[in-house]
Amino acid sequence: MRTTSFSTVVLTLTFLLISFCNVFAENSGRVTKNLVTDSPQDWVWSKKVGPLAKQYVGITQFMSFINFLEYCHKNGMQPAEVTSAEENNALIQYLDDFENPKYFWLGGADIGREGRYYWIASLQEFNYTSWGQGYPNGGREENCATIYGGDGTWFDQYCDNDQIWPICQIVTE
Repeated sequence: MRTTSFSTVVLTLTFLLISFCNVFAENSGRVTKNLVTDSPQDWVWSKKVGPLAKQYVGITQFMSFINFLEYCHKNGMQPAEVTSAEENNALIQYLDDFENPKYFWLGGADIGREGRYYWIASLQEFNYTSWGQGYPNGGREENCATIYGGDGTWFDQYCDNDQIWPICQIVTE
């Protein structure tokens, strides 16, 4: 049984969302960064994907959605956005490299706009999805998007679930 009140979660996430939006707005919705060879040991790099040379970085640490957003930001990255079938398929292949299929955070939520998911970094509403059948189904409780590493299906999860691995992204031009 969840003991955190819905209003506390919404206020906390709204505050964090506003903070992250301000930071990401300074970068015009994209983070540009040279890839470094001495990245932390818990980072797992993907191949570059799509027209903007997006590169996903899976972090092999469990964390909540809020900690995921903070982790990506502190390391000069964005929470992962999947905006096409091409990106989703590339991400599925990348996630196959992990030992077991797992759930991974995506950088999207419907916090404050129930049923309308948007990407935290770009503030764009989802225009592509790969929701599992009957999802999203969490109503006002499960507001954060995840991808299942086994088949690339998306699910909504409790944002305070701290048993999910994050996927950040770096976008280079």
